[in-house]
Amino acid sequence: MMRPSIHSFLRSQPAALDSILIAFQEGLEAALGKQLLAIHLYGSLPMDDFNPYLSDIDFVVVHEGQLEVETQTRIGAVHQRISKRYPRPNLNGIYLRPEQIGQEPSVIRSLVYHHEGKLYQKEDSRQLYEINPVTWAELALYPLTIYQRGATNLPTKADWPAVHQYLQENINSYWINWLKTSQQLTHLYYYRTLLTRKANAWCVAGVARQWYSLREDAITSKARACEYFLDVGPTRFHQLLTDTVQYRRGGRSRSGWRQKKEMLAFMQYVIDGFNEDYQSRYPSAREKAE
Repeated sequence: MMRPSIHSFLRSQPAALDSILIAFQEGLEAALGKQLLAIHLYGSLPMDDFNPYLSDIDFVVVHEGQLEVETQTRIGAVHQRISKRYPRPNLNGIYLRPEQIGQEPSVIRSLVYHHEGKLYQKEDSRQLYEINPVTWAELALYPLTIYQRGATNLPTKADWPAVHQYLQENINSYWINWLKTSQQLTHLYYYRTLLTRKANAWCVAGVARQWYSLREDAITSKARACEYFLDVGPTRFHQLLTDTVQYRRGGRSRSGWRQKKEMLAFMQYVIDGFNEDYQSRYPSAREKAE
C-alpha cells in the first residue's frame, strides 16, 4: 500500500492538528536526538475518519536503544507542553525499538507509553492493549509516517488468524464485561450508558468493528463499521446505528433508556454473531468450548 504524503494529508485536516503533529515531531527530535528513528500514526487519522473532539491521535514512535530516565523525563515534558496548549485530541501511543514491532506481548519485556496525559514505563506489556495483532495490522494496512530517518521494521501484511483470535478473546472479556455491568444498577457503566451518548456510541461502534474485521478480513473505523451493519444488519438496529454514525461525525444523537435498550440488544446480537462466525471459521475453537 502506498504511504500517503504527510503534507497532502495535513492540508486536509484542522489547523490545530497540523500544529500538534509539528510540535510533537520537533519536540521528540530534541528529546531523543539520534535515538529517534520514526513516528508512525495509526487509527482513525490514516483511515480518514478522524473527529478532533472524539478521536485520539494514535502513534508508534520507533527509537534506538533503551530510553533512560532522563530521556523519558524529556519525552514527558514534550507531551505536557502539547497537552497544555492543545487539551484535545489526546496523543496516545507507544515507544518501541525496531525489533519489538510486530512481536507478541510476551516478547516485549519493557516499554514506554503515553496515555491520556501521562507517560508510563511498563515492565509487563501483556496488559497493554496497544501491543496486539490489531495494532500491527493497522500499521500494515494504513501506515502514515510523519517522520523517518531509518528502517523501522513496520509490518507489511496483517496476520488475520492472530487478529481474529485476539478479537475473540477481547469481545468475550472486555465487551462482555461492558454488556454485563451496563445492566447492573450498582455499577458506574449502568449510568454512563444511560445518560451519555459517548458511552453508548463507544459500545455500539466498538463491537461492530470487531465483527466487521472477522467477517471481512479488514480493519475499518468505528463510524464505517456502523455503516457496514446498516447495510447488512437487521433493520431494528438502523436508528441506533444511524445515531452512532451521526455522533461519531459530530452530529446529534439520542440518549436515554430507549437508546440504552437498543445498545444492549445490539451488543448481544454482535457478540453472539461474532462467536458463531468464529467457531464456524475455526472449528478447533468450538471443540475447545465444548
